[in-house]
Amino acid sequence: MAQAGGLPSWQALIHAVLVYARADQPAPEMTLILERAAGLLARGELILALSELQQAMTSAGYGQAVSRALDDSPFEVPALAQRIAALAPTLHGVVTTNLDRFLERAFAGTWPVYTLPQLDLGQREHTILKLHGCRTDRNSWVLTRKEYDKLLHRRPELREHMRSLYRSETLLFVGYGLQDPDLDWHLSELRAYADGAPPEHFALMPRDQVDESRRRHLLAEAGVTVLEYDPADHHRELLDILGALAAAQNPAASPPSPGPRSPWASRSEPPPPPARVLLVAANPAETGRLRLDAEVAAIDESLRGSDHRAALHLSSAWAVDFTRLLDALLRHAPHVVHFCGHGQDGALHIEGDALASATLDPAVLADMLAELPDLRCLVVNACESVERVDQLLQHVPCVIAMHGPITDTGAQAFAAAFYRALGYGRSLASAFRLARTALTHISPTERDVPQLHAAQGVDPERLHLVRT
Repeated sequence: MAQAGGLPSWQALIHAVLVYARADQPAPEMTLILERAAGLLARGELILALSELQQAMTSAGYGQAVSRALDDSPFEVPALAQRIAALAPTLHGVVTTNLDRFLERAFAGTWPVYTLPQLDLGQREHTILKLHGCRTDRNSWVLTRKEYDKLLHRRPELREHMRSLYRSETLLFVGYGLQDPDLDWHLSELRAYADGAPPEHFALMPRDQVDESRRRHLLAEAGVTVLEYDPADHHRELLDILGALAAAQNPAASPPSPGPRSPWASRSEPPPPPARVLLVAANPAETGRLRLDAEVAAIDESLRGSDHRAALHLSSAWAVDFTRLLDALLRHAPHVVHFCGHGQDGALHIEGDALASATLDPAVLADMLAELPDLRCLVVNACESVERVDQLLQHVPCVIAMHGPITDTGAQAFAAAFYRALGYGRSLASAFRLARTALTHISPTERDVPQLHAAQGVDPERLHLVRT
């Protein structure tokens, strides 16, 4: 897919990085490493070649070279990505090893992207999981030997998620060589446990790319059936197959034509992108124990019964210190930030050094939130968080904060009802009132603890996160 869109192949990528490294006038002791990398590239040992280049170059230089080579922004979305996106109504999700953003663009930004699976990702639909990272997030890349080893052996949550997919879903491999080390690991496990009855998967592959031995002993025994196509004419037969699949799920719709066309173009109105809710939590060791896990679980559970569950996308960040909080805000660009934890005089308790508590001043938080153009609401589910709320309203349209202490039970009841109402398309003001009603039912004395504040010129009655 990357090559079809104009990006380099693996070999061309490594060659581009090598050229960049040589042009950077490396120190004499690094020249031998570059020549060793060139030799590995010539022999086709691509992962080791890139590993050598990473060692020889500065971190900034290596990152810049790879990022520039894989920048898809100047190119149109390739037809293959368009065909995959046209299958959206019947796809549970998409898993890709590409670092580029062609798929995100093909889905018109409506499918949330992950580089590591959250605990409930298997229960979510219409997601994109980028196994080898995203070009814009250097820390997520899986390109070198060390990064592959980390992916295989130090990310158990990813391994468990992929194991679940292989066992419970029918997978269709498209444009994938079926020879990555991480895939080999999963297929070997399937072969070991299948006992002659593996789950059923399919792979669309160019004719003669998979030899008979690999097909019979490595793929078929793991349940992968290879469907061959003629790669002539820019893989036109592959595009036709995917187009036929899309037409089969919606006979009234003709297969989309190649080009920068949204997969939703055949619909009368494009679906709205999901509203992004970021749940951040902190409960430093020296502060009182809170049931933050129960609060987040209550929010997630409240949305499962909503008609508009897919329209609210939840992300979470736990045990946040300043750096983790900043990273989560930049990574998820949320419409709503929900903080659960301890507060005092308007300040929030976050993780500090050596398990100690640190204080996040409202003015500092306000400056951070000022850089989030999509932010619509900040919910501070922490005691005494209403103090100095005016500082937050300088950069946030609406703030929900607590006037005094609130119990664990009360915080859970309020949060669950608030997001349930948002999921059903209620306005921010209506959701707030319903949440306060739920709180009153659980703990009447806490009814007036949550307070909704709006910036000048903002009407919470007219502010909706979900379009019905």
